[in-house]
Amino acid sequence: MIVPRYYENLNVLHENTMPARAYYIPASKRMDNLVEHREESDRMQLLNGTWEFQYFTSIYNIKDSFFEKNYDTENFDEIQVPSVWQMAGYDTHQYTNIRYPFPFDPPYVPQDIPCGAYVHNFEYSRDEKASKAFLNFEGVDSCFYVWINGSYVGYSQVSHMTSEFDVTDVLQDGTNTVAVLVMKWCDGSELKDIHLHCIILVFDRLGHLVRKFPEAEMRQMKGQCMLYCTVEEGILNFCVLLAPRALSLSGIVCREDIDRLFRGISEMRIVETGVWEVERNVALSLKKSSI
Repeated sequence: MIVPRYYENLNVLHENTMPARAYYIPASKRMDNLVEHREESDRMQLLNGTWEFQYFTSIYNIKDSFFEKNYDTENFDEIQVPSVWQMAGYDTHQYTNIRYPFPFDPPYVPQDIPCGAYVHNFEYSRDEKASKAFLNFEGVDSCFYVWINGSYVGYSQVSHMTSEFDVTDVLQDGTNTVAVLVMKWCDGSELKDIHLHCIILVFDRLGHLVRKFPEAEMRQMKGQCMLYCTVEEGILNFCVLLAPRALSLSGIVCREDIDRLFRGISEMRIVETGVWEVERNVALSLKKSSI
């Protein structure tokens, strides 16, 4: 692999990025219309436009160090920046609101992560009155690595915020090349679109399964989750399983089967009410801290 596996390392969100700051655009003189016309500042150079681009279905398919200085990009396509590569005919659109588009195994993501290699040449002239130069990305989804003139600059994720790098020492007067590797998923992708399946299992006082509700009704009420089910009268123990995906319950006949089948799975939550003497209509109240 041509890059370190920061994309599934919970200890690395950024490398070599500048500390977060309030948004501003530098200028050598007062500019009252700077927000709407920031590109008119003499201290800003916009790199938007046509970039060279190559799409890969997996990070492991990238064999060449495309970020090296003077790398031949003759076989690259062209793409507009900023843009979404799916809208340019690469990869597939991802519409999901319930299930993850990949197996849920945090912090790991599939080996076949769609990637895009971007390369762009630009001209730069050093200003003696502006001793520092910073490269800003105002949103890259989901994570990216960046190089300038073959030198590694850094890494960042958190797709909807600015990532800023000090590139003073790697820029040169004249033509420069910036290369960016963008990955569609990273460990942060595990935090998006989380949806829990609520399963209620009802056991008698001896631990035998009496009733199961594979998709229980759940309502949010005053900071608690209310789960509803209807059972026969009796002394019962309710066990609630909270899972990011639908589960097969065919192997459960007694309470011990839950521990055997599901205990130890990191994404599972198992909440028990203890033994109740109940009537037919039951509402289980779970505090958010239990979820």
